[in-house]
Amino acid sequence: LAEAEAAYRAVLKLSPRHFDALHLTGLVCAQKGDMAEAAWMFGEAVKVHDKVAAVFVNLGVALRASGKAKEAVAAYDRALALEPRDAGTYYNKANALKDMGRDDAALDAFGKALILEPRHVNAHYNRGILLQNRGRSAEALADFEAAVMLQPNYAEAHYNRGIALRDLRRLPEAIVAYERAIGFKPNHADAFLNRGNALRELGRQDDALASYDRVIALGNSDAGVFQNRGILLRDMRRLNEARDSLAQALTRNPDNGEALSHHFLLAGEMCDWPAWESARETLIALAGKGVEVPPFVMLIAEDDQALQAKAAAQYAMQNFAKIPVTAKSASQSDKIKIAYISADYRTHPTAFLMADLLERHDRSRFEIHGVSLVRGDNSATRSRMEKAFDRFHDVSALTDDAAAALIAREHIAIAVDLGGYTQHARTGIIARRPAAVTVNFLGFPGTFGAPFVDYILADACVIPEENKHFFAEKVVWLPDTYQPTDATRAFSAKRPTRAEAGLPEEGFVFCCFNNTFKMSPALFDIWMRLLVENPRSVLWLFANNEFARANLQREAAARGMAPER
Repeated sequence: LAEAEAAYRAVLKLSPRHFDALHLTGLVCAQKGDMAEAAWMFGEAVKVHDKVAAVFVNLGVALRASGKAKEAVAAYDRALALEPRDAGTYYNKANALKDMGRDDAALDAFGKALILEPRHVNAHYNRGILLQNRGRSAEALADFEAAVMLQPNYAEAHYNRGIALRDLRRLPEAIVAYERAIGFKPNHADAFLNRGNALRELGRQDDALASYDRVIALGNSDAGVFQNRGILLRDMRRLNEARDSLAQALTRNPDNGEALSHHFLLAGEMCDWPAWESARETLIALAGKGVEVPPFVMLIAEDDQALQAKAAAQYAMQNFAKIPVTAKSASQSDKIKIAYISADYRTHPTAFLMADLLERHDRSRFEIHGVSLVRGDNSATRSRMEKAFDRFHDVSALTDDAAAALIAREHIAIAVDLGGYTQHARTGIIARRPAAVTVNFLGFPGTFGAPFVDYILADACVIPEENKHFFAEKVVWLPDTYQPTDATRAFSAKRPTRAEAGLPEEGFVFCCFNNTFKMSPALFDIWMRLLVENPRSVLWLFANNEFARANLQREAAARGMAPER
């Protein structure tokens, strides 16, 4: 290349306007990676002779590589004026338009390239990427499938096909696509990572862990791998390993609000209060700086409702502000249609609390729909919940768009979200406003911090009158209590003795059977003072892991309390 360039430049010394020498020197510079010099040479060539489309194309390529996308588009347009049926030029123009952020124009140019050359693999692939980035996953999937049909060993197209399938909630197919990408590119760390995420969502925990471990073995030290691995290990109840993995994530990205949130919850679950307090202070500081912190975590970390409201508003703005409203039409029914949306129509406290209420709805005035965000657990509770509704919809396999469209088609007047920002939330569904009115109830007694939720049902204990300004929703206060329960619930026929429950035969028993992450050092201080003031009493707690048991007994001893109490 050096000798060729020297020869062409020798020609240019003798004849500075030698068209072929200018063009060929530009090609050599491009091969050497000197795109700025290549662009200059091509620019000089077209000044000499402006009727050769290929030179304008090469000029466009060099300009785009030099960061001059706008000038590149102009060069491609000159080429198309000379050769209007060149698919490659439309393809190159589309990529430059994409660089400029002109997505609609880029999609049009990709489309013209594919009309002229339907088998243009890279046009299918790059249009798929652009469609995917714009949330048009079904269209993106069609392009990725065309790309892999034309080039079966195209690993990146298989990988991105997997992402599109995941977004469409077709998880088993997504896993197959990731595995095909890995088959053609065995060190494809991102494919292993996304495969792990899909396997975790399907509940295939051991396979998911193996996938995450493979990512790390490939040398990927990204915080996200350790974060997802830590979340999985916590779900698997391998708490010590989960803590180590989340610590690795935070070492790599200390300001990662999600990883820190899981670290905080895990420390709380283990009752490791020094780690809990440190994570709590950092979370509050991050939320104060505008870093996204899950609203559910802020409810546990901080009593300051102004900060809770700020965190919720930040979360809603960053995740749901640009979601379009779902089109809907007016209902023709005489009955008011209510849809209760939940991930917890299974063996879960929400189902235990709601079942009797749902069964008591006045069917002469209301039509009651259940919208389930997760698959059933084949339990008696699930069966009862399905029967409690006039119509039951399992949307676990639907996208948020499709689930919102279903609610709109059913002419739902009132959508009641029973989970809020808790586990398995699908807030994107209600963010599309598929019902006339949206209500926050029961599972998340905090604010959504968003304009797409109209009301929250509460009572004077959950939301005192003076605190209503912290809620984006209008507060509807129910009399007595906001929390329903099942008046028909059967009690166990077997009543254990104190000895069978591990309790002393005499003395008052204070109880708390909440998850351990809902406890705090300040609350524990109050409990210890109660035990001091009531010498013959004991405190009965639900310790669902060995670390919590040991840490709670140690904390009791540190406060001068006999651990066995």
